[in-house]
Amino acid sequence: MKANRKKELKEQIYMKAMQLFKEKGYEQVTVQEIADACDIAKGTFFNYFAKKDEILLYLGVSQIDYFLTHQAELESHTLLKEQITSSLGDLLQRFLDHGEIMKFTVLELIKSEYLIQTESKSIDRFQNYLIEIIKKAINNGTFHSKWDTELIASTIMGIYFNTLMTAIMQQNVDAKEFFQQSLNVVWEGICKK
Repeated sequence: MKANRKKELKEQIYMKAMQLFKEKGYEQVTVQEIADACDIAKGTFFNYFAKKDEILLYLGVSQIDYFLTHQAELESHTLLKEQITSSLGDLLQRFLDHGEIMKFTVLELIKSEYLIQTESKSIDRFQNYLIEIIKKAINNGTFHSKWDTELIASTIMGIYFNTLMTAIMQQNVDAKEFFQQSLNVVWEGICKK
């Protein structure tokens, strides 16, 4: 129960901070303003985020946490493609549910070399989970490929991030459908023989 409350408060701090960043600009918002908006003490803020920059990094961390908490559901799909479509489709939906705030986060991350380097650790971690899922499918005989598992995972991650960027840049794109179609192109091969 206490862990759930902490998670809810961290999510609340994140969402309020992102709203403030969007309204005023990232640089203009102080930690005190975020704390006030959340009706918490400034010290409480630091129990959840060591510094303001970490709020922007929370997107990647929360995506991985979401992915991990839904692993059991993932494994209910016997085919690797279904697992990938389901899990990454859910992550995309989570992104779309908070579209404007998530778009702002991604655009702010792109501006900062420090944030990109730090976020790349989350991306690597996420890619490693994909590699494990692929290896598991290979080991249980439900997936076969001549390609290296790291290359497969990297390609899937590329499709996912391309979908996010397309959703950010084009307002009328159905991101889940775009992801599914892009994955199909790669999965089936560009050139049929």
